[in-house]
This record gives sequence, structure tokens and C-alpha cells, in this order.
Amino acid sequence: MNENVILENEKLKLKVDGRGIIVMLKNKVTGNDYIKSLPGGGWKLIFRDGDCLENPIYADRQQGKAKLLSDNLLKVEYSSITADKGGLDLSLCYTIELRNDEALFTLDLFNNEDIEITEAWFPWIKGITALGSNPEDDVLLLPEACGRRLDNPLGSIMDYHSGYLGPDENGTAYSIVYPGEASMQWLSLFNGREGLYMASYDDSFQNTCISAIVHPESELNLSLAFTKYPFIKKGDSWQSAPFVLSPYAGSWHAGARKYRAWAEKTWWKRPQPLDWVRDMSGWQRTFLKHQYGEELHRYSDIPEIRQAACSGDIDALMLLGWWSGGFDNRYPEYEIEPAAAAELRSYIDGVHEQDGKVILYTNGRLIDIATDFYHRTGHRISLKDIDGNEYREHYKFWGAGTLLKSFGYKSFAIACPEAAEWLQVLKEQGEQCIALGSDAVFYDQLGGAVFPYPCFDGSHKHSNPSAVAGPGGAAILKELSAYFKDKYPHIALGIELVTDVFGQYADFIHGCGYGFFYEPMAFPEMFRYTFPEYIMSNRGWRDERQYVEHANYAFINGFRFDVEIYRCRATLKEMPDYSAYLTKLNAVRRRHADTLLHGKFTDKDGLDLSCIDTDKVTVRTYRNADRMALIAWNRSDCSVRMDWLEAIAPGFEIKEVMVIDHSAGEKRDININNTNLNIDQMVVCVYDEQR
Repeated sequence: MNENVILENEKLKLKVDGRGIIVMLKNKVTGNDYIKSLPGGGWKLIFRDGDCLENPIYADRQQGKAKLLSDNLLKVEYSSITADKGGLDLSLCYTIELRNDEALFTLDLFNNEDIEITEAWFPWIKGITALGSNPEDDVLLLPEACGRRLDNPLGSIMDYHSGYLGPDENGTAYSIVYPGEASMQWLSLFNGREGLYMASYDDSFQNTCISAIVHPESELNLSLAFTKYPFIKKGDSWQSAPFVLSPYAGSWHAGARKYRAWAEKTWWKRPQPLDWVRDMSGWQRTFLKHQYGEELHRYSDIPEIRQAACSGDIDALMLLGWWSGGFDNRYPEYEIEPAAAAELRSYIDGVHEQDGKVILYTNGRLIDIATDFYHRTGHRISLKDIDGNEYREHYKFWGAGTLLKSFGYKSFAIACPEAAEWLQVLKEQGEQCIALGSDAVFYDQLGGAVFPYPCFDGSHKHSNPSAVAGPGGAAILKELSAYFKDKYPHIALGIELVTDVFGQYADFIHGCGYGFFYEPMAFPEMFRYTFPEYIMSNRGWRDERQYVEHANYAFINGFRFDVEIYRCRATLKEMPDYSAYLTKLNAVRRRHADTLLHGKFTDKDGLDLSCIDTDKVTVRTYRNADRMALIAWNRSDCSVRMDWLEAIAPGFEIKEVMVIDHSAGEKRDININNTNLNIDQMVVCVYDEQR
């Protein structure tokens, strides 16, 4: 066995053993070694061979040769690879390069065996029990939609047992896949004082699984891994894009800044939303005709729907089920009779006469298998699974009965984004909406894919099953954005779901998933801080009794208001208290539009948090030039003082303070030294930078 090899600089220290396993990952700024348990990990391969689709190859069962190529570059090679079935004719090597406070990893594979390598887990950092001395201090940030936090991951991930579907005796995993469930390719493990940033710097946007696994060995330990899906057959080689590990001192924002800097240097383009989108307060989302045929509203109800939205100072309508088939039915055939189209257009024109906006809903990926389009074209361009069968998704809606609720209705195939025919379909959908007067071309589910399925249909043009959802989806949105911006510069492009790569092409994003609604483990600041330019709505509220919490959450996090009443079946007319509160919040946003609508989300940058209990009060800031707006929300069960508002923002002076209460309204000219912030109240404090 080779001796350990050490790679270090003034910021970090890595030690690699004779198996090629990282046995030390030391943050030299804080002095903590994050690998405290007996490690394994390093890397893992999965290959297909005959009937067994998942044969593992573990690094800790190999003999590697690690050597320093320079003071900051290490290479690990394996002269032979052994699996349970015996030796395999595979070549594997990886490098680690230190660049300041970062370690860059790359992996090279060559397959000369009659198997197919389907997965490459790399890097796989195992043996973490705690960053410091107490695992309960640790928090794992995952880019699930807008952001999720897992407190004490060493303990909490044990709750995500597969329920007998997987070998949990080898480890209980929490995994998300990019681009879809995962909106970005990075994570952070931190404890408030220091942390570990891990990222995949892969601008191919291929499927990438991000996993956190708790291993029930002699001592519980945590591992963190990225997984790529190279599908390497005999004679093929593969090289990974770089992965980055970076221990840091301070807050988790260090990782967000690193990921953002990489994106800016490589692939990211700043979105340029239309002015009306930048000023938009939100939309009221309303069904006209539902999936199962119930007509909830007629076109002639649009003026009343508009009036209800205006009662909450909501300036846009999002209309669903405006075609004859109804919502989530007949995709992509949005059939509408000429007379009905003319009627709909006339009512939309009426909204425009009152300076309102209308967004007509379409879906960007589903194909109803009951349509002529499916039988003519859709079956050919749909995504296929590993057995060659179509992936199918089912969205079951029901009304007053039990038949549909119990047995379901509607089955959908999913369009492969690589299909040229599908891009043409999406263009035609957009053209149809514009002809009807829509102010935006909106595609549901196109902003990240509900799940980024690999596609195994060999007749499609994609070269790799995992290079479909990301590369194909990005290409579609880039083309759609260019097409509509060039032809209709006044029309916005909207998408549902958020990912970093897809969001850059949209004027606005209809939020969906974790972080877009209040939940104790929601961490929306993860995405908001990394890509603050994206205009997004909140989502996910299903309990009308909690409208204050829902509205406050959207307001403090800078989300536009997605108003859905009774699952989009009704309007704000049914909830006058909610409507009145939205009016108050929107009045504050409009009065301070320079920061709260047009400013940059900066979370808690530059604040002195020692003067406030952040367990009781949630704080966010927005910056525009030399002006800053701070929003604080009392989420506790008691009143809190507000005299900390001066001390929390060093270098700034207060210009205006206002308290927002859902029942009492807005109070201005507040004396912060003798006023308390009551339960569920918010305070907005506007500062100017001192000169």
C-alpha cells in the first residue's frame, strides 16, 4: 500500500491514502478536520452487466497510486479495477488541484470491458461526523427548488428511510437531481462559523444527482456526493467537468458567491425582464374550465375576475383552462372555436383598457395520450425509460365525486426537449396565446422539469440519455426567448419551476417546490441570494386560514404574489381580508419600488446580527445603489423590541420606518425606542448609506 500523500496550502489541507481515499479535509483557517470517522468513499462506479443493472465498484476496495505532480497538483491512478465479479479492464484516474481556498477535482474513465458504466460518484466525501465538535450545530443546505435546509443532517437524514425499496442498511440517503428537483449544482454544510462548499462546475447541464447519506457504521457518519451518468460503453472514454471542494470561515454566503462567480465567468447571462414585469405585483391564478369539464368561470366573468384581483392591488390575471378541453386536458391541442376565441380576445382587450395584464397558461412538456397529436407524433418524440417504455405522469383532479379521486383521470407522456417537432409546437402555442391578447407566453413545467428524466430512445438525436433535460431544455428556452423577443418585444416569457440555467431566459418564473412557501426547513435565500435577478412568485399555499403567513413570507423574500383562492377555483372576492392585506403590502412595495421591486436581494449582507435574536425575527435586505431596505418579520410567540434597527446596519442611517399589521394596517413615523414589533407584524426600515 502506498503511503499517504498530502496536498496543502495556507487555506486547506488534504491527505489521500494508498487507496486514493481522502482521509483528511482540513480547514486551516479554523483548524478543523472535517473527516473525523474512518472514511471510505472517494469515488464509486455503477455498471450494467446482463440482467443486473446496478453493479458497484468501490474505491476503498482498490489500490491506487497517488503522487504529487507539483506543489498544488495531485494525481491518483489505478492500475487495475476490481468488482465483485473480479477484475475489469477499466482505466481510472483523478486529479486534485489546489487554487487558493479551493480544491478542484476531475475524473477520467476509459472502459475496455463489455459492460456499460452508468454512474460515476465523484467526489464522494465520507466520514464527516461534525464540522466542529457537535453534529447538532451543523446545517446542510440543498438547492431543492428555491432552497431547503436540513438541521443536524447526521440525525435528520436517518428519517428518509426508503421504506424497503432500497438497501438502507448501507446508508440512508437524501438525494435530488439537477436540473429539476435541484435548481443549482452546489451544496453547503455549515454551522454558522465555518462550512464546506461543494459544487459541480459543469456547463453541459447534464443530469447530476446531489446526495447526502448517513452511514450506520460503528460510528454514524455523513457522506456527500455528486453523481454523473456517463453511460460509457466498451471503447468509450469520459472526462468529468471540474468539481470543487472549498472549506470556508464565516457564513454560507461564501458558497453562493463562489457558484455565482463561476456561472458569470462561463455560461450565465443576466435576464432582461420587461418593465411591466419588473413592476408587477403578482397575478391572480384562476381556472375557467377544469380538467374534468366543470366550467368554473365563463369568459364573460373575466371583468369580475379582474375586479377581484384589483381589490388586492394585483395587476395581472393568469387564466387556466381557457380552451375547450379545459385545464390539464388535451395537451398540446388548445382547441378553441373562432367565435369563442373572438369573445375571449374581447374580454382580454377590456382588461388592457384598464391597464391590466393577462397571462394565458399553456404546458411546456406534457402530451395527453388521448390526443390525435400523440398518436400522430407524440408517441415518437416522447421520453423513454431504460426499458424503452414511455415515462407517464398523471395529474388527478376531481370535483364533487369520488370516481376520479379514487381511480384517476388523464395520462400524459412527456415530450423530449431534443425533438424539433416539440419546439415548433411550443412556438405555435405562444403564437396562439399572443393572438388571443396574452401579454406573456407562459409554459408550465418548462423551467426545470418536474423530474429531469434521462431518455433512452435511440432514435432521438441526443447522444447520451443524461444529456437531455438540461442541454435540451436550455436550448429550447434559448430559442423561444430569441424567437418571441425578436418578433414580439412587448411580450414576456414566463416559465414554471426554477433552475439557474433555464431561469436566465425568462422574464418571470412561477415558483413551485421547496422554498416557495413557508415551512420550517424552507431556505429560499439560497437561490434568491445566488441569482437575485430572477423575478419569481411564491407558491404552494393551500390553507386559506394562513393568508397572513403566506403573504408575509412572499413579501419578505421578494416573491411576487401568486394568488390562488380555493385551488384556483375562486377569486379574491371570496377573501376580503386577504385582499385588503395584499393592498397594504403592495402599497409599501410600490412606494419603495427602487429597493423592494427593483433592488437586489442581499439577505443579511453587512448586518450586525449580534443585536437581534434571529430565532425570533426573520430579516432580509434589499439594496439599490446607496439605499437599503430592511424587512423584519416577527415569527415568534411574543413581542420584540425594535431599538436594534439602528445598530444592525453599520454605515447606514435610518430614513423611514413603518410597521405593517394585517389588521391595523401600516404605521409610519415609528419611534423605534418605545415601539414593539408584535407577533406576525413586519417592520420595513429604509436606510441611506452614510457618506
